[in-house]
Amino acid sequence: MQEGGKFILHVEAGQIRLEPIRAAVACAQAMASRYVPEGISLVDELSEERRAAAGFE
Repeated sequence: MQEGGKFILHVEAGQIRLEPIRAAVACAQAMASRYVPEGISLVDELSEERRAAAGFE
């Protein structure tokens, strides 16, 4: 824990738990990566979808 650090506060079974945001993001990324085939970039796919949508406007 560092001064000015950002945390997520969880209340579980009457207890308070602080989780650094970086750890929460890393956990979410690990969970999501199980559903993305290897070699696929979700960022690239999203960018391509946005470019295609902009072409229709």
